[in-house]
Amino acid sequence: MYPIAQDKKRNLALSYIVACLNALLWTAFVIIAFVQAARVTREGGRLKNIVTSIRARPFQYAKTPQSELDSFLLYAQAVHLRAKLFGIPIQPWMVYTAFLAFPLVILILVRSNVYSVFPRF
Repeated sequence: MYPIAQDKKRNLALSYIVACLNALLWTAFVIIAFVQAARVTREGGRLKNIVTSIRARPFQYAKTPQSELDSFLLYAQAVHLRAKLFGIPIQPWMVYTAFLAFPLVILILVRSNVYSVFPRF
């Protein structure tokens, strides 16, 4: 059997592992939510671009009845695909910037010994 001191160190190490896995799980949930919000906003912008190109009536829509084009244009103008998380409108550039800045901040904190990766037992 393990002496009591080693058993406490082992339990402490397991608790750190569980805490890290829990943090990674919730971080993945948050990242997925922000990525999906950015995708919805981006697709909403693309829909608006499609509407403006159809309004010009290019050759591929020349035989389409005017009523169908009008109904699609009215629908597309009424739809506002802008995702918000916690009341903040999410833009794709915000998500990309956060994905670039976050690892840099963590790297700086670890290198300057402000944040220790491996706690002392």
